[in-house]
Amino acid sequence: VHISIMDNNDNTPVFSQPTYDIAISEDTPPDTEVVQVLALDRDEHHRLAYSLHGAVDPGSMRLFRIDAALGTVYTAERLDHEARAQHILTVM
Repeated sequence: VHISIMDNNDNTPVFSQPTYDIAISEDTPPDTEVVQVLALDRDEHHRLAYSLHGAVDPGSMRLFRIDAALGTVYTAERLDHEARAQHILTVM
């Protein structure tokens, strides 16, 4: 009989910094890299998957996308400073 004990996800991933403050021009074209977030997970056999979890203004969610494997945030559409001067996103 062979029994394998699997590691439970008992260590929450920790981001390299609590917030990422970035300034970006409204002239930035879609698919431009904005920032790469980094989290570390102490669990054995960990595999992180990043996602945009929410935004202060729900409309901001359609303006950005994230690479789930790398944690890189990109613009998804052109930004309009007059429509919204600041976007606050939550990455998980």
